[in-house]
Amino acid sequence: MPDSHKLNVKVTSSHGHIFQWAEKVEKGQFVFTAMEQGNYMACFSAPEHWPLITLTIDFDWRTGVQFKDWFNVAKKGHVDAMKVELEQLYHTINSIHEEMFYFRAR
Repeated sequence: MPDSHKLNVKVTSSHGHIFQWAEKVEKGQFVFTAMEQGNYMACFSAPEHWPLITLTIDFDWRTGVQFKDWFNVAKKGHVDAMKVELEQLYHTINSIHEEMFYFRAR
């Protein structure tokens, strides 16, 4: 694939710290753990503009419990279906618990 069909990807925090940087990628899955509270920004740029083309980006931003790819965990056969559901519930409960502490602190 020519460089004109590849993208640069950058994820930064509201404090300006770069958490993810990739150059000239044509596809992939990018994961980062937020170490700071606040908003994060994802920037996509095309390193070369010639010839002029339209690029399409399929983007799925997941946070917290939504992030874990539960289907593939069970599919890989590492755990049985019941354990996967219990892990989902555990992470959901932890997420709710952390949110309660956050709201209490506010």
